[in-house]
Amino acid sequence: MGTPIILDLNGDGVKTLGVGSGVKFDLFADGDSVKTGWVSSGDGLLVLDRNHDGQINDGAELFGSSTKLASGDKAADGYMALRELDSNQDGMISDEDAVFDELRVWVDSNSDGVSGDGEIKTLASLGITKISTQATVGTGTDNGNLVGLTSSYETSDGATHAAADVWFVTDRVASSENAVVDNQAALDNAIAALASTPAGVEEDTAPAETLSAMGPQTWTPDQKAPLNAEPKSDLRTRVSSLAQAIGSFGGSGAADDMLGAGVKLGTSGGVAASATAGALAAVGMADVMRQFDANGNMLGTSGTAAVSGKSLNLPGIQDPAGNGFLASGGK
Repeated sequence: MGTPIILDLNGDGVKTLGVGSGVKFDLFADGDSVKTGWVSSGDGLLVLDRNHDGQINDGAELFGSSTKLASGDKAADGYMALRELDSNQDGMISDEDAVFDELRVWVDSNSDGVSGDGEIKTLASLGITKISTQATVGTGTDNGNLVGLTSSYETSDGATHAAADVWFVTDRVASSENAVVDNQAALDNAIAALASTPAGVEEDTAPAETLSAMGPQTWTPDQKAPLNAEPKSDLRTRVSSLAQAIGSFGGSGAADDMLGAGVKLGTSGGVAASATAGALAAVGMADVMRQFDANGNMLGTSGTAAVSGKSLNLPGIQDPAGNGFLASGGK
């Protein structure tokens, strides 16, 4: 999977095309054009024509995981690359930053993966005045692509618009069957990596929506996957798997293991940005387990006491019994 920053230009949210749309582009800047998820024709990719040839040649000229930093290393994500250009370190890319006038937006109106005539727009022509370098971690998907970091930009009329760093699913293998397996693993790995929140990125405290491969989705913080929406028998099976996983954290107790892994709990029940993916999973497992009694019955159902207190707000953990994600936490 590779990431670029996408700007919502038509006000309907950040929208993408699936890997099956047929778009090919050298997303990884390695000389090899691959089938890839792509930006919708109504939105735009934030770009910088680094070799000044009037074309966007590969992923190195996008803002994403193929962008080279000043150190020579590749950025972990698009917002890491963008923050390097924030010369006055005010959290915004604006006309106060030297590179602002060189930035462009590629609107691939015919969705062919080629920057054709008239598709490269200046920020001024689109009325863009500020682009935030701060982002929030999310786990929403759109046509199979992970909308991993959400942010915003401003226009000259004072309006704020959506922006996001999107992990595009790519097909780099010949077998379509293998591609499905590899892409699911890549998606899981991308979400796990996002759990270790990088500097300058805030953790989304809204519960994660259930990931689905069923058509386009627009991620909003209000979408939830309530635990009690599933059959109790299925939940018991999942809790059994979670209990076994918790046992792997050692004999010192879940709390000690989580603290040892770098988890810090805030006063509101949130998890500090320094948490690792494994630690976040541990917290989520413990949070889910609190909703069941010793016999495996959900608390709050007939004959049992209701759960009291507030659950941890987590971006979601991998469901060990299925392909979806089991959201933990709530209000």
